[in-house]
Amino acid sequence: MQLKGNVRGYRPDFLVERIDEKKELHEVKGGQFMDNPDTIRKHEAAKSWCQKRSMAFIIATKKTRRTRS
Repeated sequence: MQLKGNVRGYRPDFLVERIDEKKELHEVKGGQFMDNPDTIRKHEAAKSWCQKRSMAFIIATKKTRRTRS
């Protein structure tokens, strides 16, 4: 991921491999960070990465907001 020419890394909190062999990336994030532009950019890149690999990207907050791709 790049922002202003800087290459940034991203590491999700969990890679889950389900019993049915499907894989999911899980990100646990405090609700106060969900509207942060950097968080949004990272989550959009993670969703795109997962979609290309037929994986789900799931965001869990205290309210357990779930986003599947």
